Amino acid sequence: NGTRRSQHRSRSTTIPEERMGYDDDDLESVGTQDTKFDDDMEIDSGAFDTNLPDEEPFDMTVNHSKLLILISKYAKSSTSPDEEETWIRELPLLVLIYEGILADQIQYDYSPLPVFSNFNGISRRLYCNISQEGKAALEDLREQKLINGIKISAEDYHPVTAYQVSLKGAQFLKTLPSSLFEEMNSFLYAPNAPHYDTELLEATYSDGNRFVLHTKSGYQRFSTVTEIEDVSYVSSPYIPRHLYQDMEELTSNRHRAAETAKAKSNLRDRNLDVQQMLSDVRALVCEWIPFGVNSMICLHERLGALGTCRDGLFSSIIDKAPMGTNFKVPPGLTRVKVRDYDIINYINFESEITTPEEPGIIQIENFGVHLHAEGSAYCGMTIEAVGKKRQDNLCIDHLCRVLSDAHMDSSKILGDIFTSYQNSLMETIFQNFAVDRAKYNVVIADAVKPKVPAKTFLRRGPKTNELQQLTGVIMIAEDIGTEDMIVVGSDGLLLAGRNAESLEELVMDYVSLIVRESFVQCIFVRIFVFQDTLKKIGNVVASYYKDPSNINRIRAALTEASEDAVLIEEILTSLKDSLEYISIPPLPTEPRARRLYRIFNFTSKLDILKQKVSDLSKLVLGSVNQLRSLQNMLDTIVTKQLGVLYGTVETVTVDLVDASSAARNSSAALTVMQVVLAGSFAFKMLSKLTAACYGLNMPEWFVVWVWQPFVVPPMAFFLLNLLWIACFCYTLVRYMGYLSAKTSGNLSFSIVMDKKIADLEKFQEYVDGHDLIMTDAVSEPDKSLKKVQWEEDDRKKWLGAPPILEVSYDCLFHFLNAVIFRLDKKKSSATEDELVSILMLDLIDAGAMDPVVALGPNADLTEIREKIELKRGSLTAMSRLRNLAGQRGVGQQGMGMGMGMGNVQAAPR
Repeated sequence: NGTRRSQHRSRSTTIPEERMGYDDDDLESVGTQDTKFDDDMEIDSGAFDTNLPDEEPFDMTVNHSKLLILISKYAKSSTSPDEEETWIRELPLLVLIYEGILADQIQYDYSPLPVFSNFNGISRRLYCNISQEGKAALEDLREQKLINGIKISAEDYHPVTAYQVSLKGAQFLKTLPSSLFEEMNSFLYAPNAPHYDTELLEATYSDGNRFVLHTKSGYQRFSTVTEIEDVSYVSSPYIPRHLYQDMEELTSNRHRAAETAKAKSNLRDRNLDVQQMLSDVRALVCEWIPFGVNSMICLHERLGALGTCRDGLFSSIIDKAPMGTNFKVPPGLTRVKVRDYDIINYINFESEITTPEEPGIIQIENFGVHLHAEGSAYCGMTIEAVGKKRQDNLCIDHLCRVLSDAHMDSSKILGDIFTSYQNSLMETIFQNFAVDRAKYNVVIADAVKPKVPAKTFLRRGPKTNELQQLTGVIMIAEDIGTEDMIVVGSDGLLLAGRNAESLEELVMDYVSLIVRESFVQCIFVRIFVFQDTLKKIGNVVASYYKDPSNINRIRAALTEASEDAVLIEEILTSLKDSLEYISIPPLPTEPRARRLYRIFNFTSKLDILKQKVSDLSKLVLGSVNQLRSLQNMLDTIVTKQLGVLYGTVETVTVDLVDASSAARNSSAALTVMQVVLAGSFAFKMLSKLTAACYGLNMPEWFVVWVWQPFVVPPMAFFLLNLLWIACFCYTLVRYMGYLSAKTSGNLSFSIVMDKKIADLEKFQEYVDGHDLIMTDAVSEPDKSLKKVQWEEDDRKKWLGAPPILEVSYDCLFHFLNAVIFRLDKKKSSATEDELVSILMLDLIDAGAMDPVVALGPNADLTEIREKIELKRGSLTAMSRLRNLAGQRGVGQQGMGMGMGMGNVQAAPR
């Protein structure tokens, strides 16, 4: 009940017989007599026998003991109130069990199984090499109360299980031989390191789809638990007969089955413990996808179903340069061949993945794909051969690896043919991990070898552990007559028997409900994640005043949440519409189908599904109302901030008006004071000129020309003073006006550019080539703005006075945002457009900007250059003429002076 190979029961290290428990009956002896069924018996609706067969006595094997030792290294229950309890999570524990299997210290099988890993608060589904026997052994230890289990939830509400050794288990560990501990220590600690706690390996999931085994002392290595092993196999497309009407026979690759006999595989475990074999296996990977009539019509057009050529290669890559000559795509294209369709309801096609494999591995992977407008998506294949095993003798361990490939490849197939809108819906629900979404396995086989009663799979044991690799936790296991059986699990079902094909339609009807129920659960989890996001936004809204950038964060988060809410509502609407397609099939008349019908209990299943969808509608409505409430709160905050801003602007405006009025009054008073001071100065100056002769002998000329005309007559000297003051003050006022006019005439204008920078490095080199006056930078998560200012010095280039430039640009998204020009317009003949053109030409010449982006699609670069160069030439010619005219004026003045001096000298002659 946990051993893999019989030879491991006789290992040198064993547990004393008194503690080993009880003898283990051979499971193969169960059900040696055929179980008889009355095919015509009536069963109450929804009822079937769930009485389990007698459980085998528990057998404490070596592997159980080793698992207990493993858990004890990481998690133990507390022995005192002051001691903290430690737990080990289930997924890291399963990783360590896998490492023990590779080290040949734990004797279990493993196979690729889907698990949920959490990274940065988001859970994603991925395939890991998990031991189903190891999981069953953990349940055994829990039942024997040797370990304790606890259930907690991750941030995105996915359940997490953890374990610890109980007090009873700790007492049991004291009785184990030390050799068992030594064997476990050989792989639980870093290589060649002492067995200290700092050297104990811990398993942690890292971004990049890998687990890291590391110690506190610094040792680390990557685990291969996520490296799914490849097997060689051949498959043919398969679609259940009732899902198509007039369709030719699907392609068969049975003639190529022999190719895998000599092919290779990269299985690390070569000694698989095979409990059961399946013959003539058809496997389907099933899921529900938001669809509709319009999407179905679009899919027909995309696949060319309406044309004469109905096959070809497809890819989801977007052609961003459709006018180019050629393009490149990564390997792994999807080949599609349409087989049957109804333009409104469904389409059936064959699909082949052309992905390169490792040398020596042959994988001929052909799918038959059925897509229906109500959302059902089935990808089926007939397994012709796996390795050396043909279709009549296939082992479940190999099938698990084939189906793990089918899960990933079917996601690629559907992703390539879906519209971008459908892909966005799926990414929303699965939080950008739609490629790893869960699917439901349907395995149909003609026989299970050796044949055992279906009830056998409801008890623990090697056969159950092996089958659960395909089906997950088994919930229903029933025989249908003496030849057929149905086993239903959480992740898939097995229909086996000679009459399996006649029961396919009922099984697929049941699966259509199962996949919807699975998708409902995904939406349910996504809604709780969405509500948690809204809660976090609400916390930021409540403390928006603590960080000035919180408003921008809230606005961005609400925008993203609004988009998610819209898509979730649309998905829920599609799910409701798809339920209208479902009708409960009538009760069959054939006895086997009649029994299977009662086992599936369609009426109850459909009612439960409708109740779940109805409950989802309420949750979505509540989430949308909460989102609107947050949006209203944001509007209130923004309105409040705008009110404060408007009040501040109004206050500042009033202050500016008052300051301007005061400055104007002060300017007038200053002007009056300047005139008064100028008059006083004029009085003093005139007084000094006239007072120089008071009390002295005045010259005759002064008496005749100044004293007698202006001083002796009454009031004459006073009037002379007034006239002198008036002239002096008038001259002073005119001179001040001249100085004021000289300082005016500066031009300052701003241009919003919003132009893409072609090469940021060359743009930065152009900026650094100037003597910068000012540099300013603003760095935020969603932007990185920089502002620089410099003064040009080339008068010729700028058509006069060089401007002062202030440039703002975005270093994150490479955009030239705005430019401010400041220059003396009186000394410049350049217009605003010419100044901008000169700057753009400089950036184009520096290789920083594209000419079309810089000047516009209709601008002629050569014509703009010629116009600017022509104006530069005219300004240069005018400057030369002014200089020449100035030189001639000076020469004529010199000649005049020379002639005058010559006349003066010639007069005495």
